[in-house]
Amino acid sequence: MRTVIVSTDASFCAATRAAGWGAVVKDGEVDKTHSGIIRGCTRSCQAEALALTAGVSLAANTVDAGDRIVVEADSAYALDLMRGALFKDRRSLEARVAADTRLLVRRKGVTLVFRQVPAHSGDVTAAQRRNRVADALARAGMAIGRMEASA
Repeated sequence: MRTVIVSTDASFCAATRAAGWGAVVKDGEVDKTHSGIIRGCTRSCQAEALALTAGVSLAANTVDAGDRIVVEADSAYALDLMRGALFKDRRSLEARVAADTRLLVRRKGVTLVFRQVPAHSGDVTAAQRRNRVADALARAGMAIGRMEASA
């Protein structure tokens, strides 16, 4: 059984509604970074949840049946959505995307483990360092989104 760690974060600007996501996927000794723009985002918690589902989807593409994905994020809302624990939000965009991602992971026979990481708390642990990198990638994605919106 192999364990892959994915650490995600999002950045959202309420004034411009620009949002970005970042992810660090750790597979053994290799860390791969990913980022992007989130279009049509209306809330920071929505951005966090969409970032998390993007990261889990990326990690799911690297694992096989029986493997495990450890999901790290600083957003309790995003983690709860990915767990399927927020029933009141079932019809939101992010809840539908999280449900689709859970289905993808379940079909692959992969186990998800969730860890909440303290936000912006320094680099005390490896998880906090990955979160800091994911945060920087998310801010870069948001900046690109802002430039795209103003063009």
